[in-house]
Amino acid sequence: DKLDYLQDLGINGLYLTPIFRAPSNHKYDTTDYYEVDPNFGDKALFRSFVEEAHKRGMRVMLDAVFNHIGAESTQWSDVAEYQEESRYKDWFFIKEFPVPSAEEIRATPPETIEHVENLPYETYAYVPMMPKINTHNPEVQEYLLNIATYWIKEFNIDGWRLDVSPEVWPDFWRQYRKMIKTANPEGIMIAECWDDSREWLTQGDMFDATMHYVLSRNIWNRFCHHKISLEQFDSCLNRSLMLYPERINQVLWTFLGSHDTARLRTRAGGDLRMLHAASFFQFTFPGAPIIYYGDELG
Repeated sequence: DKLDYLQDLGINGLYLTPIFRAPSNHKYDTTDYYEVDPNFGDKALFRSFVEEAHKRGMRVMLDAVFNHIGAESTQWSDVAEYQEESRYKDWFFIKEFPVPSAEEIRATPPETIEHVENLPYETYAYVPMMPKINTHNPEVQEYLLNIATYWIKEFNIDGWRLDVSPEVWPDFWRQYRKMIKTANPEGIMIAECWDDSREWLTQGDMFDATMHYVLSRNIWNRFCHHKISLEQFDSCLNRSLMLYPERINQVLWTFLGSHDTARLRTRAGGDLRMLHAASFFQFTFPGAPIIYYGDELG
């Protein structure tokens, strides 16, 4: 419904956080990677959305959550039911049995369910509902690569943003790149990496770019929090530019806010001068500027 509005803004790419079936509001606890969550619509609507975006010269990128999966998924449910006899037990990093089902996790008192460090299995950020996937496992690799290929071939999406990329086995990303470039030579891979990303970018065998958190933190510290002087800011900018070759600097995602951070206007304490100054800097510094939805109204 808002594609014409976005086109008028000059937007030429759309990145969606997870759209796949999942029980939470954030959808990073995937239940089924092959289904659009009914909160958002269905496959027919998504197909129409991609087609309409392409008509306007916009690329569409989806969020691949391949470091972990939801506890309501078929795979984890099977492990919870059959424990050591489950065919999926090697899909996860299980320290000891038994492991809990999604229902048992939800029955845990709220004060202990959010971040539990002594779980019998590895998770994302100690969150019990998000068991970590073993991307060393060839069956897991095939499963995830097939998912990525499916959405490229069936719905003509233009690429993937890869969640928690540094915590996934690097060789899996090398396989992923070969898959993407075969399915769509113009398809791109963007890493979610919050720090120095040279090992993921400079060899040309994994990601095309990353979310430039190194730059974002410096912008926040200068324009919003006023923690660093102009000289310190200049030094930080020089360091961020020297991390990568020029070809990479030109395509790094520069952003001022995301689904994982506070709104820019909130960071700036409501000071619109700082919001405007940070935005002006973002759009004149090397990189690909990304706007978190709604920030253009700030």
